[in-house]
Amino acid sequence: MALIKLNNSSLSAVTSAGLPSGTVLQVVYADTGTSSNVTFNHSGWTSIALTALITPSSTSSKILVDFTPQHRMQVTSGSDVGTGWRILRNGSSVEETASTYHSYFYNNGGFIDLRGTDRVSFLDTPSSTSQLTYTFEGRKYNSAGTSVGNNEGNKSKVILMEIAA
Repeated sequence: MALIKLNNSSLSAVTSAGLPSGTVLQVVYADTGTSSNVTFNHSGWTSIALTALITPSSTSSKILVDFTPQHRMQVTSGSDVGTGWRILRNGSSVEETASTYHSYFYNNGGFIDLRGTDRVSFLDTPSSTSQLTYTFEGRKYNSAGTSVGNNEGNKSKVILMEIAA
């Protein structure tokens, strides 16, 4: 059996032919690489240097954004610590978790150093066939230290999936 690879114009033709709703039309993956490490600000959003591009084949398509940031929450006193996440499309916010404590740790005193993966999923409806640029930002709960990035070799990642509507 021959393998057929579709280019963007072929994909558009197949999509307009009526694929079932929910069909995955394309998948894009991006990560922060090995040198990314960003300390968050508690008075505003901070870019985490993660970008993914996708060009929908139809204005009716939806884009499933599956964002998995690596992060580290570190506190040296009895302060609570937390992080929030924001997804931007072409520079405008399209999804925002609890702005400062999507991931949250109540500290009843002492030193805390938590490292791990968070997850934010969002179904976007861009109504566009132009290239879309998705970027990601984080924010911390208070002045305690919170960072994201190459946490012990792990990368923040995103998968974009175009879904037929």
